[in-house]
Amino acid sequence: MSFCDLFAGTGAVSHEAGLTCKEIVANDVELYSALWLKQRLCGINGYKEWFKKIESEKYGFVSEHFSPSGSMKRGYFTPQNALKIDGIRAAIEDLKPQISPKLYTALLVSLLDASDRVANVASVYGSYLKKLKFTATQDLSLRECPSIDFKNAKVYNMEGLELLGKIQGDILYLDPPYNHRQYGLNYHVLNAIAKGGVQTPRGKSGFDDYYRSKWCQRRYVKDELQKTINYANFRFIAMSYNSEGLLQPAKIEELMEPFGRYHQLQIPHPRLRTQKSSPKTDVIEYLHLLEKS
Repeated sequence: MSFCDLFAGTGAVSHEAGLTCKEIVANDVELYSALWLKQRLCGINGYKEWFKKIESEKYGFVSEHFSPSGSMKRGYFTPQNALKIDGIRAAIEDLKPQISPKLYTALLVSLLDASDRVANVASVYGSYLKKLKFTATQDLSLRECPSIDFKNAKVYNMEGLELLGKIQGDILYLDPPYNHRQYGLNYHVLNAIAKGGVQTPRGKSGFDDYYRSKWCQRRYVKDELQKTINYANFRFIAMSYNSEGLLQPAKIEELMEPFGRYHQLQIPHPRLRTQKSSPKTDVIEYLHLLEKS
């Protein structure tokens, strides 16, 4: 049985599916996520000996645009950690012609992981904190990001509808953005590091020309779901969607039912709390299931 995770994120669902399914396709339009997926699902292990070859410091893109040492004084990283990120990123790129693509990806993912652990943000990169939190004061350190290396896995970095026009299979799993918050905006700093600083950050938060998903836009999301179901050459479609999403459960049911046999599950889930003062309440996670005719 084949399984496609169209909005795979960090690959938790793809990883579980890979343990039982014959073929796995994992995709995400954001580069930082696609790199993580490549390492997690079809990467390498035992590469920490390379860390000594890439550990260095250099004033570069991150120091200039995402650190108080830069011209815009953005506080995503301490000046010292920014120097390390820039130095390591440059060293990885210098090594690229000499190493395998899998090792290149593994080293990049380790840098993204290390950067995220010392980032001075609450949970996402829409803005940085005014005061340094404790984890942001720690020295950046690299660690291996383990891989299962599923032989049956393929990873893509594509827009969802474009990929659906090229593949087919048994089960399509959808976990799309459910509100107006764009992932490209919320994780723009990680994308900038992954791309090697080819953007031009602007404004107080340093946003660039990030990918804008139609799933995050109320006027487009209905058509986007309808197109996804229509384009999907899969027998089964499972869609996870939050009760606070732009699409109401009844609307999703209305859109799916004409395509085949529909069923719905409801699972209470604790709300994500970015601050201790946030209320402890549950949201409903809906699993919309469709067997296409």
